Amino acid sequence: MNSDLIGTWMLLSYEAQTPDGSVALPLGTDPIGYLTYSADGRMSAAACSAAREPMGWQVGPGVDDKAAAYDSFIAYGGTWSTTGNEVTHHLELCSVPIMTGTDVRRNFQVDGDRLLITLSHLGDGSDRPQRLEWYRYKG
Repeated sequence: MNSDLIGTWMLLSYEAQTPDGSVALPLGTDPIGYLTYSADGRMSAAACSAAREPMGWQVGPGVDDKAAAYDSFIAYGGTWSTTGNEVTHHLELCSVPIMTGTDVRRNFQVDGDRLLITLSHLGDGSDRPQRLEWYRYKG
């Protein structure tokens, strides 16, 4: 376990390469997110678009509102381990049900209060690089 990761990190940016090779911002220009690694080996992550549309609850959200909320949010939790500069998230729960019970591997680099996480293999087997930049939360 790499102790440099321990703590809470706030998301600065999230970029992903699209199938045509261009760069997309899956959660928009100002994503909101937290990534926490605890010393006892637990971890959790949650991220969303800052531009999420509010949903009304008087009569309940419609299917389109639910789909938009799902598409602009991800959360998961479980345990974590490291080997060299690779962190593995062992998912015990996930907002994307098919990912529950899986291990997801990410490359990481810590530079002071900055954390860069990169990955290239998505769950669907495609190779599309993704880059997430975080900074250490200090309260």
